[in-house]
Order: sequence, then C-alpha cells, then structure tokens
Amino acid sequence: RALFVAGGPALTPAGSEGAGAASPTHVRLAAVPGALRAHLPGGAHADSSRKLSELWALTQAVIEGAARAAVAGKAPTPRPGNEGAWRARDPALTRALLSGALTHLTSQYRALVEQRVATAAADGARGGRPGFEHTAGAHARQRMSAAAVSVDALQQAGDADVACCDLVHLGAPGAPPVPLWHAVYTCVRAGQFGAAGRALEAAAATQPRLHTTTQALVRALRALGDSPAPECLSLGAEALESLCGEFAAYWAPAADRAAAGGGISAGGAGAEVAASLAEQCSLVYATLAAADPRAAGRRTLTCAEDYLWSKLSIAAAVHDGARGAPAGASSSTGTKGALPDLQHLLAHTYGAKHFAAGAPGGSDLLFACVLVASLQLERAVAFLCSRGSGANGLRSDGLHLGLALWANGLLATTPDHPSAQSGGEGSRGSASLEEESGALVVEPSGCVAVALPALIEAHATGVMADSLPAALRYAWLIVPEDRRGAVAAHLLVRSRKHLDVLVRPGGSAHLDFLSGLARTSLALKVADILERGGEAKDAAQLLLAADEPTRALSLSADDLSDALHAAPDSAFATSQFEGNHNGLPRAGPAGRASSEAVKEASQASQALLDTCATHGIAHTSPEARTLAALLAAARCLSEAGRGQHEATLAAADQLGIVPHHAADTDACTRRFGALRPQVQRIVPRVLARVMSALQALHAGAHNNGPERQRLEARADAVLTVAGLVGAQHRLPGPDNYRLVSVRAQMNS
Repeated sequence: RALFVAGGPALTPAGSEGAGAASPTHVRLAAVPGALRAHLPGGAHADSSRKLSELWALTQAVIEGAARAAVAGKAPTPRPGNEGAWRARDPALTRALLSGALTHLTSQYRALVEQRVATAAADGARGGRPGFEHTAGAHARQRMSAAAVSVDALQQAGDADVACCDLVHLGAPGAPPVPLWHAVYTCVRAGQFGAAGRALEAAAATQPRLHTTTQALVRALRALGDSPAPECLSLGAEALESLCGEFAAYWAPAADRAAAGGGISAGGAGAEVAASLAEQCSLVYATLAAADPRAAGRRTLTCAEDYLWSKLSIAAAVHDGARGAPAGASSSTGTKGALPDLQHLLAHTYGAKHFAAGAPGGSDLLFACVLVASLQLERAVAFLCSRGSGANGLRSDGLHLGLALWANGLLATTPDHPSAQSGGEGSRGSASLEEESGALVVEPSGCVAVALPALIEAHATGVMADSLPAALRYAWLIVPEDRRGAVAAHLLVRSRKHLDVLVRPGGSAHLDFLSGLARTSLALKVADILERGGEAKDAAQLLLAADEPTRALSLSADDLSDALHAAPDSAFATSQFEGNHNGLPRAGPAGRASSEAVKEASQASQALLDTCATHGIAHTSPEARTLAALLAAARCLSEAGRGQHEATLAAADQLGIVPHHAADTDACTRRFGALRPQVQRIVPRVLARVMSALQALHAGAHNNGPERQRLEARADAVLTVAGLVGAQHRLPGPDNYRLVSVRAQMNS
C-alpha cells in the first residue's frame, strides 16, 4: 500500500515517522489501512483478478478519453498503428488521455465511497436526499465513528474559529454534523465538483464567515461542475489568482496551526483529525489551482490512486502550456514539466522495486496501473511482458495490453530488436527499468518504444494459444514486411497447427487476409523451419501443398534413407524371430525406437507417392523413383525381420539390382550405378537380407536338388554383384564378408 508523504528523491524506510517533514517529496510504503486496497482478495496489493480488471478498466478509460476528444475535434483520431500523434505527444491528445485516467480514478473512488456507505452496518445517516454531498457526509460520519473522534470537540474548535474544523449538516435530518473539509475533499476526489460547492454553501448558511473565506472556491467548483470534462481542470487565470489569494489570506496560516493540533484539547485522535482536515483543505485548493499543496498529503493521500489523482489533476490542467504556475506556486517543482517529472519520479526514482511484487505491500499489477495512469504506456507493456508466463505470469496481459494500445494508436513501436542504447530518459540519471528485460528501445530522438514485433514473435503463440488466427493477423499487421512471413511461420510451427491451417481442408479460412501467393510463401517458410528441425514428414506435406513436389519427394527420400541407414538390425526383428532367426539380435529400446522411425517414414513416403500418383504429379520423376526404391528396400528389410523369405526376395526384386542368374550381374551392376546415393547406401544391408533368405530357403529344400542348385546359383550371382558393386562404388566391406560366410554355410 503506497503512502505518499512530503519529501524528495530519497525513500524513507517504513516506520520512520516524521522524517518526511525535513526531506524532499518521496513515497514510502507503510502498513496502514488503505483507501482502495481493503477489499482486494489476498492482502494489500496481492495480484488478483480484481486488480487485473482494474488495470483493464484504467486502460479502457484512457483510450476512451482520447476517443471522446477526437469526436469533439479537440484531438487527433487514434488509428491502429498510427503512432504519429502519440509519438509527438500532441498536447491535446495527452490532455485527453489524462482526462481518461482521471475519469477512472475519480469514478473508482466514488464507487468505493458509495459502497462503504451502502454496506456499512450503520450507513452514517445518509438519508434519502439527492446529491453526492450527502453520501460524502455519511462517509465522513463513518470515518469519525471509526476514529472515535468527538463531534463536540470539533464543534468547540469551530466555534473558536479554529481553521478547518468547520462542520456542516449533511445527510438525514437531525443527523450529527460532519467535518466540512472532509466532505468537500471527498466530493472533489470523486470528481463531484458541484456537490462540493453545495456542501460549502450549506456550511456558509450557518457560518456566514465562510461566504467570505470560500467565495473563490465556490465559484471555481460551480464552474467545474458545469464543465463537460471537469477531470481536466479548466479555470481561467483570474480564477486561479483568486483561489491562490483566498487560500493564502484565510487558510494557509490557519492550516499550519491546525496541522499542529491547535485549538483541539482532545489530543490524540482529535489532533490527528484536525491535521487531516487542514491537509484536505490544502489539497482541495492546490488541486483546483494546479499548485503544489502546502500540506504534505501524508494523512490524506494514503494510496497510489489518491496520489496519482492529485498529481495528474495538476498535470492535466497545465500540460498544454495554456496556464502558467499560479501566483505563489512553488517554482521548485514547476507545473510546466509536471507530467514528465512525475513520470520520471514513478518509473525511475521509485520504479518497480518500490511498487511491484517483492516490495512491502506491492504488486506487479499495481506498478502496471501506476505506469498506465501516468501515460508511460510502453513501459507498462514491457514490464508486464517481463513478468513471466504460466498461471502466475503476466506476459499474456502485457502482450494483450500492447496490442490494445497499438490498435488505438497509443503505443510507440519499433521493428528493431531491443538493444542497449543510451540517451532519452535514460540520461536523466537512472537506467531503464531492470524489470523490462530489454523490451524497450530508447530511440536516438529520446522516444521510448516497444519492440512489439519481437514480443509477438517471442510470446504470441503461448499468449494466443486459443486464437491462432488472431496471432497471425497481428503478426501480419504489426511486423515489418521483410520479417512478417518469418514471424508468422514461427507462430504456426510453435502452435503445432501448421498442417491444419496450410494443408488440411478448411484451414485456409484462418488466412483469409492473405493472397494465394502469400499463403504459398508462408507454407514454404514453415517447411524450411520444419526441415531444419528434422520434421521431414510435415515439411514434405507443406512442400507438396506449395506446389513443390520435387522438393517434397526428395526430402521424404532423405528422411526414409536416414531412418533405414540409422536403424540397427534389431529394428527389423519381431518378437517371434528376434534373437534366434537369420542372426538378427534381440530388439532393445533403441531398436524399437528405430523401428518406429522407419515405420513412420515409410508410411509418410507411401502417402506422398500415392498423392502424387492421384494428382499426376511427378510420379515418374527421378525423385519419385528413388522414393519407390527406398520403400522397396524398407519392405525387404521388414519382411526379412518377420522371417518371410519369399516376400523378402520379392521386395528386393523391385529394386532391380538382385540377380537371378549369373547372366544378370552386369545389368544389375549398371542399375545399381544409376541409383541415387540415398538408395545405394542401403543396398549392402538389402543384399545381406537376400542372402540370408536364400540360405533359409536352401535349408528348407534339402530333399529338392534342383531347387537347391537354383538357390545356390542365385546366391553366387548375388555374391558377384556385391563384389562388383563394392569394388566400383567403394561400399563397405564387412557385409561382403558376411555374404561369403552365409554362402559357405549353404554348402556345409
């Protein structure tokens, strides 16, 4: 819970009461009841859905402020990706955004006060009279009761003309009076300026001196009450001078005495209430006059929202330079740079270490709200995107916030990846927020921009897992043209829905914003990523969909060849034969994994060939013939593993390199030379399986002499081809020795 007290750049540790009086303006966190945190689940500023809803409500209010100003012709119309007005910090646009933030802060406070009055056991005798001033009176009555403050003590002080202890009758008839300045401050804080004026007039009806001492204030409140946009205080120079003069003449010296507890004999709680009333009087005048409050705000501005309301009210009133500092305003703060100074104070002097999770009473969402309210929109996006993902992460909210702001022209973006740069705000004496993890880029002009394309590329898949079309659309809209295809391709691959979108029927509906040529280009980019990642099966389907059959067939052939070449002999053994048939070893985990890889590659290759044949696509090309040969080799090895000897020889015959007679050897050797390397490297293993099949058939034909002679002759021809192939093409020799051994066993 943020407690803002008088002071400057130094932070006062929690518990160091009174230190603020002698130090510059600062903010500290203290364990005191907060105006807006009491009802949040999970503790003071615990991250919660309630706080997240507050962030989005604040963002919506800021955006709507700009929209209202645009409709009225007072500010440029925000458009998606049109960052010009925002980058230039157009005064009218900035003022409109501040108006939106103040609308949220005032309506939020008003709802809180009304809720407290409506839900309290004793409603503070509000009665049924119309007007927010009566709600403010009931709220004041409840607070006095909770603080055990005697109305009589305040009445005596008021009768003795002690400043700021005036009372006013509000609420139900006959209800006890309430402190005037508490009610007026509550109305002003809730944006109910007309109600505040009526409360002052009611008090003046019984205390005539208030006619003189609050005349300028009442006029200002009436003017603001009639204003269509009272959040951005719009008072003329004459009214400002009158306000400052009235406060200096009647309230400033007396407020100082009341702040010290003068005139209240009760002491303790009574003195504290008197000091709070003096502070509230000072804050009301300061807020309307766009000047620094004489009082510190230590007792009244008890949470971040109260402090932001006070400071943003001043910033909004003076941002466009139409108003200078009122007479008597402190030149040390200077209202001209009110907003930049406030932004630097919140983001750099205090920063996440003061507001975010880890700080006493802090939370990440509180810091994000502080940044959005002070119009540091890029920092808010970058900060949330740095706070991790998953159930407790805020990355999703950060990216969605960035997209919402971008869609309304309220986010400065850069196509560059974040890099360490200096200048701009970083030169004001503090480094960029550590928590932003480099998501911001400080441009040479000093403008702070978000690398939104990089954030989309890095996080959009996880953030938009249920809305891939939205992620793709944003990638195509936001990412620069030279990178958008690559970013969209990575999003598709990470989503694992690339085939659904680019290949399967109906998938093109997700890409209805792309031309046919752009979809083809996207499919090729996705295929390249998959190919580099070893996902040849999906890559081949995408290549075929992109009308690249030659590449698809070649890639599938490479994949199947790699699987066959890497598979151990055990990969082709089955439980019926493993370890005791044809010399195949028992299949272990590695063998079973390789067997599955060969099976998947074979099925994908066959499906690809079938598709090509169905559509008449390149089914007679060298690539198609190579893939068909590899499939024949895979069937040969698989049949051998199952002990199907005749099927093994039949599959080998489809390769055209296994001779039946000695006269076939030269032709088989030539055909081997015409094969592509993907097939050639599998041939030695095929010849070994063929020789083993011939041996098994030879052993089974012991009573059939002619058949045994035929098998022996074929085995000799296979040995001849193996020798010629090994000599001419330098194939591995161990398989030849194995062939000779198997052939010798046929004669034993």
